Amino acid sequence: GELFDARLEQEGWSAPGFANASAWPAAQERDTSELLGPLVPSRPRPVERGEPLTPATVAALGDGSFVFDLGPLLNLAGFCSLDLAPPPGEAPAAAGRTVTLLHAEGLNADGSIWNWFQTHPGCPADCALAPGGCPVNCAAMNSSYVTRGAAGAGKELFGTPHFSYFGFRWVQLFGWPYAAPPAASALTCFFVHSVLPPALGLNFPTSPALQALQTMVVRTHLSNAVSLPTDCPQREKRGWTGDAQLTTHSGMLNFDALAFYESWWASALDQQRIGCLPPGEPTRSPRSGALRPFNWSVPVARVTVEDCIEKVENRFDLVLMAAHRARQISSGSQITIDRDNDKNPVVALREIGDGMISPEDLHEDLIHSLQKYVEVDEPERHAAPVLDSQSDDNADNFDTLSEEELLRGIESLAPPERRED
Repeated sequence: GELFDARLEQEGWSAPGFANASAWPAAQERDTSELLGPLVPSRPRPVERGEPLTPATVAALGDGSFVFDLGPLLNLAGFCSLDLAPPPGEAPAAAGRTVTLLHAEGLNADGSIWNWFQTHPGCPADCALAPGGCPVNCAAMNSSYVTRGAAGAGKELFGTPHFSYFGFRWVQLFGWPYAAPPAASALTCFFVHSVLPPALGLNFPTSPALQALQTMVVRTHLSNAVSLPTDCPQREKRGWTGDAQLTTHSGMLNFDALAFYESWWASALDQQRIGCLPPGEPTRSPRSGALRPFNWSVPVARVTVEDCIEKVENRFDLVLMAAHRARQISSGSQITIDRDNDKNPVVALREIGDGMISPEDLHEDLIHSLQKYVEVDEPERHAAPVLDSQSDDNADNFDTLSEEELLRGIESLAPPERRED
């Protein structure tokens, strides 16, 4: 997250000839070659800010906050700016008012936003991002602004953050400094992602459902491409290597992404320490500075999807079979390799990649597991009337038979003897 105190901003501080430049300490030269190795140019693709987006609706909640909704088709990675111009008839906001934007991908039953960090055990109990603590305890997904008031010149704008971006559809506004509620147009949102030119891609002009699905695939991929391939934009935004390898095929199909992946992979190789790849790139433990233990990234170092593709060419089939095998393991099926602390899906992929499980057998078992057996209670067959063309009595009764009795009688007739002529 980010906290910007507009009262502390000095006009022209980033331009040449700044009057107070002499009061700033000069940058110090430092040799870091022994600690970090040689410095090399960074090669990531530039990150672009898309066209401005206006929320579809804004709703007031009982606690004085407001929830903006971008709409069902606009869950994305990015950030927002808030116009703090006073409504007609109201004075500008006083200096020192804290305004907070909280971003999320879900809602609670009361209409407030639901954020992953609210229930995650690692979230601090007293977030210090905003003065007095973060209102709903999720610093990583909020942006706060302290108004400069009359001391500043011109219209006051809660601008986009300088060091953060978020994954969201809903934005909850706390600390709106005016009596009149904000209009939906007061909030402007931007979709942020690395520049990835479209490649061949897929289009389904005759199927609106498939085209909507493809649009979501493209937007999801772009939301997880901000300088590096991330696992999700609404949480830690890290480049977990397992997520990256499973989405590379889709990324290369839909985008000209070679330079993007080359840059990230060069950084991953640079972080090798003992011959193994790190679980994520970049990755450093925030507490100890040591590499994190291998977990989700284990398949990158030991088994890749390409190993499995040699056994199962269709990736969709591979996902179905690996998921089915993982369910078998969860139900008590004996594994054929050492678990080595891997989760069941990873064990399943390793079994397939090592040839320990027959894909054909998995395919047949998967089909068998999806079959349904429906027992139908058929009515008991009643004794059918005897139709004997030689009997005059039965001939007299023939016209009085019901249709059901007639059908049962026909079914009871013996087939005629076969004749050569």
